[in-house]
Order: sequence, then C-alpha cells, then structure tokens
Amino acid sequence: MKLVKLFIILLLITSCTERGNDTLKVTSLDQIYGIWEWESTCGGIIDNCAYPSKTNYQEIEFKEFSQFLERNNDTLSLSATYSIERSDNVSGTLVLIKTVSNDTLSQNAIGILNNRLVIFAGELTISYKKIK
Repeated sequence: MKLVKLFIILLLITSCTERGNDTLKVTSLDQIYGIWEWESTCGGIIDNCAYPSKTNYQEIEFKEFSQFLERNNDTLSLSATYSIERSDNVSGTLVLIKTVSNDTLSQNAIGILNNRLVIFAGELTISYKKIK
C-alpha cells in the first residue's frame, strides 16, 4: 500500500514538472551514469514539496567504478560507493555504502519515470533531471 501511495505521488510530481529544457533522454537504469540535478522532494509528515533555488540546490553523480557523489550548493557533501539491485530495466534498489568503513548508508527504491530519476527515501520522493 505504501509503495502504491508513493507511485501515485510520483506520477503527480512528474506530470506537473516543467519540461522545457529536457535534452538528455533517459529510459533505463543503464543510463544512470552522469550528473543529475535535483528537481523536487515531496512527501513527509506534512506531505509538502521542496524545490531548488539559487541558494539551495543539489546534484548527484553516478561515476564509473560504482562511485557516487552528492553536491549541495557546489560543495561535496557525500562520497560513497553504490550498487543497484534491479527489479527490471527501469526500477530497483539503490544501495549507498560508506567508502571508508563499508557500512551501508541507505537502501532506497529507485526508478526511471518520464525521463526522470526518482528515489523513494522513506516517506520522501526525490526527483532528478539528468544534465550530463
């Protein structure tokens, strides 16, 4: 039931996002390598959405050799290794692991929908657009 609710929220989010600057087409998890720009985070206790601004923005990057980087406001905030346990060509589970200690940081559902990368982090739905 929880997954159904998140899927409905995801559909609502992606149907309302601006599509004017889409140049990179993403149709499967095989295309995850590259830089992704944060577009929205929705859900939580008050079921609200947050969006990037000139002073609050984020990018994530999937690099070769399973390296994951997260930058907040152009400052590196997380470096980890990652793996994706696929359910099919467009969905699965993203596992982030601390590079130094090999401890699992997170395990979240991940999917490609409407040319967007979507991560389900508990009650939150986080959407990204590929820029590189």
